[in-house]
Amino acid sequence: MSRTSVLAGLARVLVVYAGLIAQRAEANPPTASGAPPTSLTLTAQTAGSVSLSWTAASGAASYKIYRNGSVIASRVKGTTFTDTAATNATNPAWTTAATPYAYTVSALGSSGTESARAPLACWMYRNGVNNIPGDFSSTVQNYKDTAGVPQSGTTDISITSRSMWGYTQPFSGAPISPPWALDINAFKYMTLDLKPTLPKQSWNLCIISRVPPGDIYNKAQVILPGKYGPTPVVGKWATYKVPLADLAIGSGSFEGSISGTTLTVTRLISGVTVQPTMFIRGPGIAAGTYIAACGTGSGRAGTYKVSISQSVPTETIHGQRTNMYKFWLRDNQDPGVANNAYYLDNVGFTAD
Repeated sequence: MSRTSVLAGLARVLVVYAGLIAQRAEANPPTASGAPPTSLTLTAQTAGSVSLSWTAASGAASYKIYRNGSVIASRVKGTTFTDTAATNATNPAWTTAATPYAYTVSALGSSGTESARAPLACWMYRNGVNNIPGDFSSTVQNYKDTAGVPQSGTTDISITSRSMWGYTQPFSGAPISPPWALDINAFKYMTLDLKPTLPKQSWNLCIISRVPPGDIYNKAQVILPGKYGPTPVVGKWATYKVPLADLAIGSGSFEGSISGTTLTVTRLISGVTVQPTMFIRGPGIAAGTYIAACGTGSGRAGTYKVSISQSVPTETIHGQRTNMYKFWLRDNQDPGVANNAYYLDNVGFTAD
């Protein structure tokens, strides 16, 4: 056999071997390596876009963006990204349910290896930074923790109760989250840090959504501390983490029928409970129909009032309540007590 034929045969073997290596690499992509980015935060949300920011990962050459589990951008330089294809990410007029968009971001090394993915967060009040465009409660806020060291940043918010009701619309200064048109279906938990000034202090928490006529108050409330964090200790900070499903934020299905403006729910099937401001859909249900008020029902079987008169036989109905207009944190202590105060920081939503 000539030297030329030997070399040609060797070349063919090398080509085949290279092909096998490529196939194996494709079937077994590089495993996650290196540190992921941190502090992945929702910074803006419009009717057709979602903006993100994050803290750089050490050694990262670029970043990969995932939306609802699928890659939408690779080799992103820098630490910000705006998804301009997020159609119906929110509906500022509150006339329809928004499309859920959840994001994660991973870091890519120079060799293409990929880190774990960072989960998304959204902060309405963070590290002592707060801006309230409208406070619908009779509270006094001095933004300074005079009872001890602030939880984070340089200041906290001190709230002195003057009534049983306290509705607020905070959002952080940097980065800014948009509560006036915020859809929180991408998140799983609401978190907040609280420090009491009175023994056995407790709070009622709920999220207020909005529809075209304005605020419609739901009955999905939780009591803090409850099962959401440690027993409050006077002068000591504690973090409380509440699943959004417990606040009826998310999607669900139930069996029901509609006659005129009366929705009769016979049973829950899955997901969150039935609540006012929930948009509903199903065969024969008019577009834009939402639950406007509770009748005999209070989250489960019973009657409710809907926004559009119609006739729909008993069927499976799907509902979605995901927009956040403001939240209600009510101190359960006697509101007439002059020194009835507590401290608040780091209010937001997280995906894990």
